Amino acid sequence: MVLILGPNFIDQLSERSGFQVVESKFKSNIDNDVKLALSEQWDELGKMKLHEKFVLVNYVALNMVLILGPNFIDQLSERSGFQVTSSAVWVAFVVLLFVLPANSLFECHRKNRLLTWKVLNETMPWHLLFLASTCVVLSKLFRTSGLQQLVRDNFHEYDLPNPLYVQILISIVTAVVCEFCQNVVVVAIFAPYAAHMADVMHVHPLYFVLAVYHAGTLSIMWPGSCICNEIVFAEAQSKITDMAVPGLIIKVIGGIISILAINSMGFVVFSMVITPYRLPHEEDVTDQF
Repeated sequence: MVLILGPNFIDQLSERSGFQVVESKFKSNIDNDVKLALSEQWDELGKMKLHEKFVLVNYVALNMVLILGPNFIDQLSERSGFQVTSSAVWVAFVVLLFVLPANSLFECHRKNRLLTWKVLNETMPWHLLFLASTCVVLSKLFRTSGLQQLVRDNFHEYDLPNPLYVQILISIVTAVVCEFCQNVVVVAIFAPYAAHMADVMHVHPLYFVLAVYHAGTLSIMWPGSCICNEIVFAEAQSKITDMAVPGLIIKVIGGIISILAINSMGFVVFSMVITPYRLPHEEDVTDQF
């Protein structure tokens, strides 16, 4: 905070306290070194190139659509006369990267594009895309097949434990499974069941769902847990033990902080004290059940 307030804060402190607060003698040298380093980096960057301008415009436009929300997409569908979905808008921004030139507006060769199929094929983790899509489909099928209703009914046959113990158990199971499978896949499968378990125990769905999502973000022990781990493991050329030991420590500390935060600030931020809504059951159950 003192660094942010700057030298004016130090001068005012000296005047009001009656004591002269002397700045470090190395401060001027440090400031000059920082300014020199920043100016050198700025000179190396030079002017914005054409591909950087196009990427910036595309990024700003994408964020504007996200800020406007689904109402913008609905109005776009009404005025254009075509059925436009949110996924079509995201795909359109990606297609623009294949169309816009990278070096010059007058070079129309397909290799002169912001994004080429060769680069996309080398960098895009297609297996994660397929797994995530499969999990979304499975989650929908579980809801419509009546499996979640069957699990809910079986829960009523047993004495329900304290919701806090269930939340801790969900966090541990999710954190362990995420180390052996992609965290996106695990969270997509576990989150709907956590919500229905909360419905059975008459607690707010976010009480369990937040624990699932937080535990999924702590998958940092093994390279195969998420894409970021794979990138770090490949670029740093590190060993598995170099990631496992500190990752386990961070996982334990992060899990404890997550449980404490949900059971304290979570009730205030998400209004989890209010009686939770009931999730639909009968309309999701097919004739087989």
